[in-house]
Amino acid sequence: MRKTFTFLIMLLPAIAALGQKFDVDTIYKSGRLDNRINVVILGDGFTNAELPRFREEARRFSEFFLGYEPYNHYKNYFNFFAIATPSRESGVTNPGDAPDAYADQPVGKKDTYYEATFGSTIHRLVTVNISKVYDVLAYNLASYDLAVVLVNTEYYGGSGGAVAVHTLHAQANTIGVHEIAHTFSHVNDEYWAGAIYGWEAPNMTVDNNPATIKWKPWLDTDPIGIFRHGDSGGAEKWYKPTTSNCLMELLSQPFCQVCREATTERILEIVNPLEGVTPAVSSTVTLTGDDRTFSLNLVRPEPNTLKVEWRLNGTLLATNQGELTLGPGALSGSAATLTATVYDSTTMSRAAGAVAARTRTAEWKLEKLVLSNPAEAAGLVKIFPNPARDYIHFETRLPGSSQVTLYDRAGRQVASKAFDGYIDLPVPGTAGIYLYRFSNNGREVTGAVAAE
Repeated sequence: MRKTFTFLIMLLPAIAALGQKFDVDTIYKSGRLDNRINVVILGDGFTNAELPRFREEARRFSEFFLGYEPYNHYKNYFNFFAIATPSRESGVTNPGDAPDAYADQPVGKKDTYYEATFGSTIHRLVTVNISKVYDVLAYNLASYDLAVVLVNTEYYGGSGGAVAVHTLHAQANTIGVHEIAHTFSHVNDEYWAGAIYGWEAPNMTVDNNPATIKWKPWLDTDPIGIFRHGDSGGAEKWYKPTTSNCLMELLSQPFCQVCREATTERILEIVNPLEGVTPAVSSTVTLTGDDRTFSLNLVRPEPNTLKVEWRLNGTLLATNQGELTLGPGALSGSAATLTATVYDSTTMSRAAGAVAARTRTAEWKLEKLVLSNPAEAAGLVKIFPNPARDYIHFETRLPGSSQVTLYDRAGRQVASKAFDGYIDLPVPGTAGIYLYRFSNNGREVTGAVAAE
């Protein structure tokens, strides 16, 4: 037991050092963290004195990213944050031993927070210590979806894996979008980087059959086709959708349609455009005398491609509107089901099964409160005073437990109580007509009471 205690004492400083807290700067916030793609930008090789530059570079990259297609259509689906972590030394480690190392780049090791380094096999493959990245994220913004590390050097480099990494080269922002496509959209390079980078991806396959290839829906669109990656070294068995026409091959090109589709579908997989509804769908909605408004809280793309349908018992009532008003007269019977479906009809994706995958639904169970015959109601429960000023007295001679529920004219429940024999309910704050439902052992009556 003592050894365990001693071990824990020794371990605590190490845990504290790992779990360091830093300021989290909000660069751009469109909504709640649990229904947005939360991008966290980190910096490596920036000393304390250079942190203002890191924050400015993070802001510039965020703006560039949100202006790049297809992200520009889904700005409202993203939040961007920056966490500044100072390094002891400025710059990046360069082992200088890769065959394609830059001749003019100084060689040497730098003491930086995430230990960013150029590659020893492929020089431009800049990587970081992933464990340290995860540690900072876990203790500072655990609800992240995408992590990006900016490395403080103007030499060209980057990588896309568990986190996206890029340097501050003149084409830094475009490099960043390219690397994020690996990390976020899981697309591959469309240049041949070697056999170890050959695997099935949205834009890479061994299938060259036009009838079955994964980007078949785009084959009728220029410049999409079926192109071999190369003639040797393993490249000959892999195919891509474009040649020299995609960001994943050339930084001067935008995403091809296939990579744009993969990115769009990833965005729509994470964010639910139907963010909330009013009233809540968790309980039955009672329709009384006044109309009731049902509304959708939508996260809209720019331009808006959301298609909305409202149906009552399967019958279409309205389309492409964020709210619907119903009164009790809309129900032919005493109960009904109201459904709202939301579907993103973007033309940036032709993915099979997209309609089913992207359709979000809200469903309300409705009931119409029909007033009982006054004599029948009076036989089960007495209500006084009516009109009421301070309280409403409900009294019954029926044995056992009774339940009384009070609604305003819009059908909103304002009170509900169980009682034996009698109960006094405080008068609601707003004067007007209220409806009640009284029940006891399967017997039920409804009526109205005035409040002054």
